[in-house]
Amino acid sequence: MTRFLFRLLGGESTSLLGLSAILAIGVGQEGTAQVLTFDRQVRTKMFINTIPLNMCDPVGVLGPPTGPAWLAKSAAYIALCKRTSLGENPPNGEIYSPLDARNLAIVSFRWQCQVGSFIPVNLGQVTPVGAFAGMEGPFMGTANPIATANQILADGTWGFVASGHPSLFVEPAFQAMRIRFRTNIWHRAAGRMSCGVDGRGNPTSTMNFRLSATHFPSHRSYLYDATVNPPAFQRVAHNKTQGFFSNLWYLPAVGSP
Repeated sequence: MTRFLFRLLGGESTSLLGLSAILAIGVGQEGTAQVLTFDRQVRTKMFINTIPLNMCDPVGVLGPPTGPAWLAKSAAYIALCKRTSLGENPPNGEIYSPLDARNLAIVSFRWQCQVGSFIPVNLGQVTPVGAFAGMEGPFMGTANPIATANQILADGTWGFVASGHPSLFVEPAFQAMRIRFRTNIWHRAAGRMSCGVDGRGNPTSTMNFRLSATHFPSHRSYLYDATVNPPAFQRVAHNKTQGFFSNLWYLPAVGSP
């Protein structure tokens, strides 16, 4: 039995947006079990959907119009915005070639719940499976290693950060508009596993997490059932729509998990 609850969270920073999802995991077997093992994957993608012209925001990068020189640079900026408008809209967390996103991160979770305990026992694993980057014309972007935090056996909590940046051959086009000192787009998934018991006396588990993300590009998280091989897509857990293109010049430092 699987159930999701979606909730928009406020109170992040002005550079981040937080979303949360709750996955209630039950067992579909007869009889009772004192200890059960749960296997799930969280996959996340950062992607650039179509950028409407009014979301390019040249003033946010170049400042207010000042004359012919500004108009010429604004034209170059709008051209860069249009080239970056990739129309990506990945429905799931699959690894396609070429990738339908700027970045894909895959993290596996394995934990055990026991009757009588509200937090996982014996086993609590957070395992980065892989980070993958998309193509930028003829060049490959860079996907940074996934950073993780694991306190599942202590209090049920965990987290991971996925990040990446453009190819060194692509970045000069952005720097030509305005110097930017941070080039990584990123998001952080942070959550908790909790344990319970169903009406038949079997252990159950709830996996809840939130996604904090840079305002550009778009971000999406996906839940996968890892009890089967290959893991099976279940559904989208979070969806954060990209803001102004100009946010790429005001990226916050990559956070910790």
